[in-house]
Amino acid sequence: MNNNETAQHLELSKVEQPEEQGIVLTQRDFGLVKNVPVRLDVMLGTHQIEIEKLFKLRAGEVLKLDKEVDQPIELILNNEVVAFGSLVAVDGHFGIEITDVKGAK
Repeated sequence: MNNNETAQHLELSKVEQPEEQGIVLTQRDFGLVKNVPVRLDVMLGTHQIEIEKLFKLRAGEVLKLDKEVDQPIELILNNEVVAFGSLVAVDGHFGIEITDVKGAK
């Protein structure tokens, strides 16, 4: 982070889990595989750093990500973006409020 930049703490809005509503990712019958766990990654952004600087990192330092605060967060399944969302707080944990499902009509 440059000396001219300052880090700001974000106030995350607290959300309650809503009733089932909105567009779902797919309408297919997945009866045979519905209990198979999959990994869903959340991409907040990236930061490129030289190895020398990486090894010199200290607690309290801030790494600036390449995304703006108000840009959507990507939800990635098997290296493919499947949905977008925004960061929220849910019962003291980070959460993602889904704002758009890729390919949903």
